[in-house]
Amino acid sequence: MILRPRDALALDDWAALLRDRGSLPAGAPLPLRGIGSSEIPTRLPDDVGAYAEGDAVVALSARRAGLESVPGSLAELADLESLDLTGNRLTSLPSSIGGITRLRRLHLDGNQLASLPEEVVALARLEELHLDGNPLARLPDGLGRLQALRTLSDALRSRPSPRRPGASRSCAR
Repeated sequence: MILRPRDALALDDWAALLRDRGSLPAGAPLPLRGIGSSEIPTRLPDDVGAYAEGDAVVALSARRAGLESVPGSLAELADLESLDLTGNRLTSLPSSIGGITRLRRLHLDGNQLASLPEEVVALARLEELHLDGNPLARLPDGLGRLQALRTLSDALRSRPSPRRPGASRSCAR
C-alpha cells in the first residue's frame, strides 16, 4: 500500500478512514485533499501508525503538505521503505524514526530541520537520504557507518574539517 497526497480526503478524515478501511481497495494510495492549503492540519494524525494494521504500507508521500510535525507513531509503519516529506515546515523528527527498520529512502528536502535525531543511524537499510534546503548545522555522528547509504544530499551551513588528510563526506562507493 502506498500513502500519498491526492485530491480526495482531508487529513482530519483519517479517523473515519481508519474505522472503515474497507472503503479503499487494497494497495490504493491514501488520498488527501487540499495539500498546501490552509484547510489542511499542520501535522499527521497521532495514530498514523494504526493505518498499517493488516496492511503492508511501503511508501508514504506527503510532499508540500504544509506539515509542521510528524507523530512518533510513524514508526508503527514497520514495512515502510520510502518516506517523502519534501517541502514541508518540519523543524524536527521524532526519535522513533530510527524504529522504521525497513526504510530505504528518506526525502526531507526543503524543510526547516536544524538537526536530525541520532536514532537515524539505526536505519541500517537506508540507501538514500535527501536533506537539501534545510538549515542543518550538523549530521548525526554515526551516519557514515550506514553500510547501505549510497546517496546523501545535504546542504550543511558549514562543512566540518576532514579528520584526516584525504577524508571526504562522499557516500559514493
